[in-house]
Amino acid sequence: MAASNYSLKVNRDLLDPNFESYRLSLDAIPTYNVELDAAVEEVKLKDTQYTLEHMRAFGMYNYLHLDPWYEDSVLFVDCKGRVLSLTVTLDTALGKPREVYRITADPERCEDRLCASLSLTSATWAALSDGAGRLYLLRTGKRGDSSHMKWEPLFSEDMPEPFTILHSVSHVQAGVHSVEVLLLRIQKDPQETKGSGYSVSLEWITVANAAGHEFNG
Repeated sequence: MAASNYSLKVNRDLLDPNFESYRLSLDAIPTYNVELDAAVEEVKLKDTQYTLEHMRAFGMYNYLHLDPWYEDSVLFVDCKGRVLSLTVTLDTALGKPREVYRITADPERCEDRLCASLSLTSATWAALSDGAGRLYLLRTGKRGDSSHMKWEPLFSEDMPEPFTILHSVSHVQAGVHSVEVLLLRIQKDPQETKGSGYSVSLEWITVANAAGHEFNG
């Protein structure tokens, strides 16, 4: 493949001639406290999982999910398997956690389970992993302050191994609704002899409805 050279030109319309410097803000970062009746689900890494691959993928996982379509809403999964939604009601207050979905399968069935992961696919859809290898596609309805709908599972599938959801998108083409989900796994690799013995695996899954029907589990 032949290399190509490109010249980058400065767009001076985007430059601020009056800019002087960046300044460090000393304003206090707002903090919010809310009482929970059950702890946030947290899966600790095992001694055999303290590799660079595991630490990057799971060791610094953020359990709090910001909803990009409703920026005042955040979600998390607690140790009871409940997906809970919180709303920032004031500058210094959070609303009461509200259950929108509950994972019914037993996540403890998997020995090497991971933390549950959530991806807000669109304004009305979400993808959820129970951390033990099951993928759910959920119709959430329009989320937000006034929405008290429970999420409806329209597709579920057991995968061979546990995974976390990196990203998901939803689109409609030629009348067919599809959801694309990107999964991440850390797998034992017998051919990996120089490093940790594990390899990173990404899997792209497409779930599409058939003949205009809803997804089926």
